[in-house]
Amino acid sequence: MICEQCKKGHDGTYGSGRFCSRACANKRDRPEEVRKKISNAVNHSNLIRGTVKGYKKHLYTCDKCGKGFENEYRIKKERYKHCLACRRIVSRAVLDAKSIKDFSKRTVTKIMKRANVCCALCGWKEASCDIHHIVAKSKGGTNNMDNLIILCPNCHRKVHFNLIVKEVMFQYTLDKVLPNWKDFYYGGVIP
Repeated sequence: MICEQCKKGHDGTYGSGRFCSRACANKRDRPEEVRKKISNAVNHSNLIRGTVKGYKKHLYTCDKCGKGFENEYRIKKERYKHCLACRRIVSRAVLDAKSIKDFSKRTVTKIMKRANVCCALCGWKEASCDIHHIVAKSKGGTNNMDNLIILCPNCHRKVHFNLIVKEVMFQYTLDKVLPNWKDFYYGGVIP
């Protein structure tokens, strides 16, 4: 078969067999009305998908204050919908946390990485360290900062094999080693 655009021979496996490739098929001459029809269809599908920025706004009601607001992106049904003012209030409320354990593991890892912390006992900081409860929660321990310590995986294992005494760990609790941990929640700068 011969391609209608480049006039080279091909085996006819692409599409209808009129063209040798997608590139040749896209280069073909089309009547003006067909070009307009294709252009309108592309614009309409982008509008439906919301890929044309600023063209379609989504209207929502804030779950916190009840005011209406527009959003450029669609928010999933199961997600909370907050206007910009309420979103800032929610994020500032996080700073009222009493302990670093009030956050998710992912957030705690980010805070520790930004603070550039190392193991409180040996000073190791090749990779991420763990937060350990000195008095276990099953034995009445709490999430307070004076009951938490940052340990590398090796020291953490030693603690669980009772090779490190609790009195030594209480000297290096999180409230003594990293008292300003809230400063690192927003990447080192509190807005």
